[in-house]
Amino acid sequence: MKNFTSLFARLALALTLATGTGAAIAVPTSYHFTIDTTTFAAGDGYLDLSFLGYEGAGAATAVISNFTGGAAEASIIDGTASGDLATSVTLIGSGYNYVDQLIHFGSVINFDVLFDFAAMGGDTGFAAQFYNLDFNQYIGVDGPFATILFSPGIAGTITTNAGFVAVTENAAAVPEPGQWLLMLTGLLLLGAMARRRTM
Repeated sequence: MKNFTSLFARLALALTLATGTGAAIAVPTSYHFTIDTTTFAAGDGYLDLSFLGYEGAGAATAVISNFTGGAAEASIIDGTASGDLATSVTLIGSGYNYVDQLIHFGSVINFDVLFDFAAMGGDTGFAAQFYNLDFNQYIGVDGPFATILFSPGIAGTITTNAGFVAVTENAAAVPEPGQWLLMLTGLLLLGAMARRRTM
């Protein structure tokens, strides 16, 4: 009977810790973009933001919010994207999707991107670039000036290709009460098992 109780306690502990770990991995990841166009030649261009899931990437979303600076007119939304940068835009990490925003150069642009992965089966990438008004030439650098690549089991990898952009990971979200409860339960079970061994 003692062995069965011990086995049950260990199984309960493993289940609690596994459940808590799964919740922690599922916590969305947020990044802040700061783009300084004050050194650009006067004029306008399009800020193009896209979020693409490669084959087998699984369900994922990128929500762009808190957009400030330089925007003129409404956003151009296409594919599986929805919303407007005046409030927020949601990009689905599969298929074809993007948001383009007409920008008056000469300001500092800020926005946040919240990534949420329901399942991660393959690489998923977010990219930001500037285009001219005809969408046939990059502005600032030749190609994306910032990318974030997510791979299974690997945190987001940030790449910036220009001095006018900075991308930082926002502080991790505060754990939900349920996550604290799971952690506390696991610690109590550990303490109970250690106490039994000393008896």
